[in-house]
Amino acid sequence: MSAELIHFGDAHSPGDISVYIPQRNVLIAGDIAFHVRLLPIFPDTDTAAWLDTWNSTFSEFAKDKIIVPGHGGPTDFATVDEWTRGYLEYIRGKVAILIEQGGTLADAYQIDQSPYAHLATFEELASKNAGRVFETMEFE
Repeated sequence: MSAELIHFGDAHSPGDISVYIPQRNVLIAGDIAFHVRLLPIFPDTDTAAWLDTWNSTFSEFAKDKIIVPGHGGPTDFATVDEWTRGYLEYIRGKVAILIEQGGTLADAYQIDQSPYAHLATFEELASKNAGRVFETMEFE
């Protein structure tokens, strides 16, 4: 059995590497893909680059694979797409509106992220994620 190491591009962190097992059609995506936990956005996470990587290289390759995310069990592409790309677009969209309306970092911490409240780590990460996205987008 063989394995291919793939760097799709910047995502959760600049050096994310995924592993593809062609004989099993399994993509061990690691932290580029999430589905049972709210994804964390760290100071070095570039959410715009993550979305670009997702849309330009990852999604085309991953769409018909069994996906093993960094956290949680194996799933399909549609599931990780909903909870990874979907969340990134959601939080960036909410922050963009807030910035356009003259909102502040304090306002960002109050963004309603309730559609994602069922995900593990939501309480620990949601407001931090919004703040980090705000701090980045404020200067994009």
